[in-house]
Amino acid sequence: MTECLDDPGDSFSDPRDAEAIRSGEVLWFDARVRVIHKDTGLELGADYLGCCAYRDPAELFRGHATLVRDLRRLRGRTDRTSQRERKALKAMLANNIQLSPPVQYCCYGPGMVAEAVRMARKTLAGLGATASAA
Repeated sequence: MTECLDDPGDSFSDPRDAEAIRSGEVLWFDARVRVIHKDTGLELGADYLGCCAYRDPAELFRGHATLVRDLRRLRGRTDRTSQRERKALKAMLANNIQLSPPVQYCCYGPGMVAEAVRMARKTLAGLGATASAA
């Protein structure tokens, strides 16, 4: 997490949002997820998201964790209500959308982690191909 140098006024249509950032009520930052090789320190993959506005930077990941925890809570329950709730939670995770009310879920963190891991796997595969060719 690093301080975002972009003007928040350029990112929001409601000036109250930019004012919340300027007043310090909401943090304004750029986020980066990195996959680092533990022995060499080589960066294998990364993803970046600029212009993040959260009261708590952990919110980038928290919503996803809550959904997963709720799914685990329903594991093994066979009653109709639990099955419906589990199906709705799975749809929210899959589509990144809240079903009721229909609003964007906006949990970027898990996508950033997935992209950094995808890049790391591609890097490792490339390193393996280079080593076998030598």
